[in-house]
Amino acid sequence: MRAVLTGLCILSALIVPGTSLSCQECTDLQHNNCTSAPKQCQSSQTHCVSILRQTVLSAGGSNMMSIIKSCGTKKDCDMTTSTNAGNFQMITISRCCNTDNCNTPQINIPAKEIKSNGLYCMSCYSGSSHTCDKKENTTCVGGEDRCIQYDVTVTAGGPETKIAVHGCATKNLCDTQGRAAYYGSSFEMKSFQCSSGTRPQLGLFLSALTGLLFMKLFS
Repeated sequence: MRAVLTGLCILSALIVPGTSLSCQECTDLQHNNCTSAPKQCQSSQTHCVSILRQTVLSAGGSNMMSIIKSCGTKKDCDMTTSTNAGNFQMITISRCCNTDNCNTPQINIPAKEIKSNGLYCMSCYSGSSHTCDKKENTTCVGGEDRCIQYDVTVTAGGPETKIAVHGCATKNLCDTQGRAAYYGSSFEMKSFQCSSGTRPQLGLFLSALTGLLFMKLFS
């Protein structure tokens, strides 16, 4: 019996409990960096995530940065998304690391691509409601090959804010159902739809215009 107990004690000493990752976890909706005391992650969360988002409202000349740092998984890592809804433009970048408290450095937003890719989407934006009316065709740029429609509620940084966006976006924003840009508990996605971008039907338009001119000439 004593030999059995001795063996169990030795085995217990050899078993070292696993330790989970610790990361910065904070949100600042008005600046490009934030800091916090390290937080212990869940065992399924293998990476420290930093997501920086830049939103530009050309109508009011507003250019705002926001940062989210959290525990996460590899699927949240290393994505750059772009959204274009006419007056509203957004670009996000996520960066990850997998050592304790490693998501402390400041990250920077890359320059947004401005070259048209030949696609377009109907667009509109509302910063105060979950609905907006499609008002214009917006030309998609760079890797924006999807048309998106989504409604999101922002629950951090002051009073609750409702937002609606229709416009062009990159595929990875669709693949994550908006999570790549609106990450964490500060955002509640109400609805999210995605479809392929549209190419202008120039040939059909010219044919219709030619037919109309012939009708006018011979009527």
